[in-house]
Amino acid sequence: MKGSLKVGKAVSYKAPPRAARPVDKSPSPARSFREPLPEPQVGAGTVIRTSGLTKSYGKRPALAELNLEVGSGQVFGFLGPNGAGKTTTIRLLLDLIRPTAGTASIFGLDSRRDSPAIRRRIGYVPGDLALYSDLTGHQVVDFFAGLRGGVDQSYVDSLAAELQLDLAQEVGTLSTGNRQKLGL
Repeated sequence: MKGSLKVGKAVSYKAPPRAARPVDKSPSPARSFREPLPEPQVGAGTVIRTSGLTKSYGKRPALAELNLEVGSGQVFGFLGPNGAGKTTTIRLLLDLIRPTAGTASIFGLDSRRDSPAIRRRIGYVPGDLALYSDLTGHQVVDFFAGLRGGVDQSYVDSLAAELQLDLAQEVGTLSTGNRQKLGL
């Protein structure tokens, strides 16, 4: 469905219409993202929640009033064409960019106020991961580990073995998939 961000099975997000693109006005079986979400039940295990989450760049809306709830144990993915708001939503959740309006929480923590605590519990590898191409995998891991106070080298070695990643290779010689493994 062009122009829509599909999230999970039960909900969908309609991207703001563009001047040259027809708008699909057919009714959606999913709940509208513009209607408020009910408060979660205590102990229900909500992991991600947004309410009215909006991001605009000047007059251009990138995401409009996203209401979303993902429970513990649910497998969840974003599907949609370029410009539907998938990456914008993830970057808003991680506080990499700030919303124009609305709120978001992860693990019950406010995504803006509690961003450092959230980042200690999750990871994010962007599709366009850029690393220093002339460094080896070991050097990249050492560099970033040093920024976080160090890391257990035996853990790094065991994870590299499990991922079948040769850390002795220069980053510039790695495939895209292996660079993303290194990013993990």
